[in-house]
Amino acid sequence: LWSQRLLGAIYDLTCGYGTRPMRPLIWIAAIALACFLTIWTTDGAVFLKQNQCNGTSQNATWESQLCSDENDSKQWLRAATLTVRAIVNPLGFAARSETVTAASAGINVLLFYQWLLTLILIALFILCVRGRFKLE
Repeated sequence: LWSQRLLGAIYDLTCGYGTRPMRPLIWIAAIALACFLTIWTTDGAVFLKQNQCNGTSQNATWESQLCSDENDSKQWLRAATLTVRAIVNPLGFAARSETVTAASAGINVLLFYQWLLTLILIALFILCVRGRFKLE
């Protein structure tokens, strides 16, 4: 069946049928890089705490480093923060408050698929490592 061949090809491409545990990690890095570049180039990350950007509190916290300046040189940092947060803490559990958010619904959809694919690839990585110990 064509669906079995397609799933087999995807399984081979992502983890080499369980024999290449580094492949899922490489895919996770590639997906994160693609999401970062998309968010960065589309100006898709918005800093929520603009009140921290005024006056002498400019260097008070790491969050204040996300403030926009006159030429918006911190956009890459906001994009990186949003990309990493989508992998590490997608639902915002135990977060003090949200600092950076997506500028559009399209970026939210992108981050959702990034999280979903990362979760699947982590499961494949765990299965690959488990298979390695089982074989030896």
